[in-house]
Amino acid sequence: MTIQTLRCFREIAERGSMARSAAVLGVSQPYLSKTMKSLEKELGTTLFVREGRHLTLSRSGSLFYPYVCTILSAAEDAGRALRKSLEAHARLTVTTLNMARLLPDFLAEFSIRHPDIDYTLKNFRSVDTVAPESDCLIHASREALQKFPASEPLFEEECLIGMSVRHPLAARDILTVEDLAGEQFLMLRRDNTLGELTRDYLNSLGLGTRAPAICDSQVMLATLVSENMGLAIFPGRTWTINQRRFTLKRLKGHRLSRTIYLSMPDKTPREETLVFCREFKDFCRRLPEET
Repeated sequence: MTIQTLRCFREIAERGSMARSAAVLGVSQPYLSKTMKSLEKELGTTLFVREGRHLTLSRSGSLFYPYVCTILSAAEDAGRALRKSLEAHARLTVTTLNMARLLPDFLAEFSIRHPDIDYTLKNFRSVDTVAPESDCLIHASREALQKFPASEPLFEEECLIGMSVRHPLAARDILTVEDLAGEQFLMLRRDNTLGELTRDYLNSLGLGTRAPAICDSQVMLATLVSENMGLAIFPGRTWTINQRRFTLKRLKGHRLSRTIYLSMPDKTPREETLVFCREFKDFCRRLPEET
């Protein structure tokens, strides 16, 4: 019997639905059902009675419920007290996609206003690689929206075709699909949200997705493009590019964009997390419009 198992029991008891509870907890319905069966087997009794589509507590479940609430409340209080005693400074873990063009400016302002809040930055690649200690996520992942319902859109950014300034197409103001026939595109790995977006976009244009190089690093991708090894899709607002080495171009009639989101994995986020997210949303609202 674990704290997570008790949380699962409490959600079902309070919501009366396996499906709604699974959505709130961010787990699958089969996982939740299996967890409850294991708990009932461990306790040697039935905890729920099904009445149509609704689940109600059995006699044993009703007896068990207040003890579970007491245990979970004590565990949450203990966690908060321990975090407070261990850290004179609060520390946030922010898991973010590459925002080298925006995040440093925000963090510089935030650190001046909140010198008592430290932070750890982790790289967001996909929802499956999010560190469990993450307090907030900055991402463009559809899967993360499904897993973390507490999500809000920050802004939309256009994604453009990047190429070396030495590439023959660099002199064009706007590109056409015909211009790209036969060109090679470099890509990030498939488990990277931008890598997935690139593949879907190229397939929609009928250009195919065979890549001479697949990169694990966004820095390496930019380096290879600047060395004229191929073309690539680059976000227009969040990435910093060396304009002396490569340039970004629009594709006529085929705009590509993505939405950047802010998510909080924890259902009961700490005050420091709420402050960070509120101020980052304000920062994003003040950003100038894309040109």
